[in-house]
Amino acid sequence: MKLPLACFLALTVSAFAQTNPAAADPDANAPASSPAQNRAQKQFPPKGVEIPEKDRAELTAGAAELGKEIAALKSATLKPELSALLPDVEVFHKAVDWALRYDEFYNVKEVATARTLLAEGKARVAALREGKAPWTTQTGPVVRGYRSKIDGSVQPFGVVVPATWKGSADKTPRPTWIWNHGRGDTLSELAFIAGRMKSPGEFATDANFVIHPYGRYCNATKFAGEVDVFEALDAAARAYPVDRSRLVNAGFSMGGASAWHLGVHHSGLWAVTHTGAGFAETAEYAGVFAAGKTPPPWWEVILYRWYDATVAVANFANHPILAYHGSEDKQGQSTTIMKRFAEKEHVNIEEFIGPGVGHKYEPEKKKKIVERIDELLQKGKTTRDRSHLSTYTLEYNDLGWLQISGLEHHWERADVNAVRKDNKLTVKTKNVSEIVVTIRENEPQYSSLKKSASLEIDGTMHSLDWDEVKHPIDGSRGYILCRFAKYGGGWQRVRTFPKIPGDVPLGKRHGLTGPIDNAFMDSFIFVIPTRAALNSQICEWTLGELNQATKQWRAIFRGDAPTVDDSALTDAQIKDSNLILWGDPSSNAVLKKIADKLPVKWTKDGLEFGGKKYDAATHVPILIFPNPLNPRRYVVLNSGFTFSRACASGTNSLQTPKLPDWAIVDTTVLPDDKFPGKIVDAGFFDEQWRFTTERPK
Repeated sequence: MKLPLACFLALTVSAFAQTNPAAADPDANAPASSPAQNRAQKQFPPKGVEIPEKDRAELTAGAAELGKEIAALKSATLKPELSALLPDVEVFHKAVDWALRYDEFYNVKEVATARTLLAEGKARVAALREGKAPWTTQTGPVVRGYRSKIDGSVQPFGVVVPATWKGSADKTPRPTWIWNHGRGDTLSELAFIAGRMKSPGEFATDANFVIHPYGRYCNATKFAGEVDVFEALDAAARAYPVDRSRLVNAGFSMGGASAWHLGVHHSGLWAVTHTGAGFAETAEYAGVFAAGKTPPPWWEVILYRWYDATVAVANFANHPILAYHGSEDKQGQSTTIMKRFAEKEHVNIEEFIGPGVGHKYEPEKKKKIVERIDELLQKGKTTRDRSHLSTYTLEYNDLGWLQISGLEHHWERADVNAVRKDNKLTVKTKNVSEIVVTIRENEPQYSSLKKSASLEIDGTMHSLDWDEVKHPIDGSRGYILCRFAKYGGGWQRVRTFPKIPGDVPLGKRHGLTGPIDNAFMDSFIFVIPTRAALNSQICEWTLGELNQATKQWRAIFRGDAPTVDDSALTDAQIKDSNLILWGDPSSNAVLKKIADKLPVKWTKDGLEFGGKKYDAATHVPILIFPNPLNPRRYVVLNSGFTFSRACASGTNSLQTPKLPDWAIVDTTVLPDDKFPGKIVDAGFFDEQWRFTTERPK
């Protein structure tokens, strides 16, 4: 047997072991020269403490029993409404099972916690078996769960249900807070659920719901953690009468950082944002350009624009922002820098400073904040005659009633300013090539914008007409006002909507923007090669990277990465998921099938990309690109999320993308704490997904 084939057989076994509850550490069998055996990084989450063997045996048996009971429920004939509640049970099993399997007990007292969670899980199983679900009408702190679209994992979230809620018959919409939690390196599912079963949290009233997302652990709600917030919100809204016109986006410390970025990047969703300390950007807060530090590469600096709130602070023109910090708190830096940027945009940030305190709330200021938020919630999201949207990526393109659907240059600032006066809309744009105005009946702007009869866009007048139709993307009913695209320097009305990006010339669109990390914010699947590789060195490198990606996805984003052999990939998986292709055109049948439709030529004799040639024995391409088999989804070559090596840094502000749309890796240089080898070259594709040497300004 040839070495490359043997290597990939080992790779396949190792990868699939990750989804096996009894699997060993995937690094254990990696070749001695592979990255998996040469990483020198802090374990994150940290290794837990030893618990007594008797307790471990008891909990292991209890978790196994609960797992069997859940499996029996799944095979039973449950009513659909009860079957939908299975994640509410599964999160308790996962919390204990993972704490045991991955040594994530951080205090021997958590043994008792695990017993409590197993008991609650079994009680919920028994209730479902009898056709009941008493926790769904419980008030006070309640733990719920949902199954994520990203990786099929079950994820927990907490809800604080007001005592005045009368159960499922009470359908009166209520104001709802999203409370983003602070940093906790040991915040396993076990610890999170235990906290959410007992405590109502920092803010809770008899009038409001409060949703506590887990955020997939400790990432300041970035990437899959960001998606978790909205999946938890949607799950809560299916169970409780959430008033989406009166949503509060809030958090403290790392949760304050979450609230900063969620506030500016989803500014059309919130009635009010409240930030408590935290960080608002990367470079200044983390001191990345400080003397003595190696500066990050240019593309990493560009990609700070993804999650920096400072550069999108103009979006706080769309809803109020209340910022708090203690007078002695160093994290007051976030408010200081946000106010500095806000002043340039003529945006007001209401600042609350707790006198004489550090990193905590001062009671009197906290009362003032609650009073102010209650006052703002009385109004809810209001119709505004002026709206603004600033973005650097089509990942953040939506004001609710207005979407930017095309940019001239990604990762450069784009703006849309919209003003309504009488029956006219006036829109001014910068770095925008396409917009869509969509008004649904539940939007505050519906009544006023429906009356608009004309639109002026960048000085050109257009008449408007209304038709009640289904939205072309999500199928909901609404009033589609118009879609305009810029052609030859002028704006033209476009009467048709593309069903998928492949129906129009290939271009970057919402959901198809890059960079590599964007593929892991929606359904994805690792496609494992089963054939002989082009050469042994690339094979071993791929083995290490697959192990790294699989292990770190579980550790940081708290799910098992879905996997499939290249020979077993189904049409449904191609339709529904981003394909993460591991290997090369020889070893991976799917990569071989689409190789001639990708912007790279990769054979045993050489690697060609962007007009340059590289030694295929030692170099490998990493890239993201629209899937030629399904252009509404991505393919990614040989990469998981790109900050996995740096995830254990002292600050969540450095959890940012480390690679852009593409990179060429020299595998003769071992991976370090940031990159999977020496990055020979890297960059972004242009708006049509073509190679370019131009860099974003």
